Amino acid sequence: GLHDEESCGRPLGLRFDKHGNLFVIDTYHGIFKVNVKTGSYEKIIDITKPIEGRIPMIPNSIDIASNGDIYWTDSSSDFKLYDGVMTLLADPSG
Repeated sequence: GLHDEESCGRPLGLRFDKHGNLFVIDTYHGIFKVNVKTGSYEKIIDITKPIEGRIPMIPNSIDIASNGDIYWTDSSSDFKLYDGVMTLLADPSG
């Protein structure tokens, strides 16, 4: 249920790079790079740490450019996923 979601995670975006690595964006745990051949993985972005002074709230989609740059979206700048109604009802933030 929702009470377990934050500890279990919620992967919302998946994308392969040109080398066959799988990138997973989890709204609670960050961005992971997975070697699908070996099963090994590493967290490459920890979303509990601020980025330019802001903590990501609902990271949800990811894309990998041909040069390896990572682009990702954050659905809210003010509320976490479990506060979804507030995200919909709040004033715009940008």
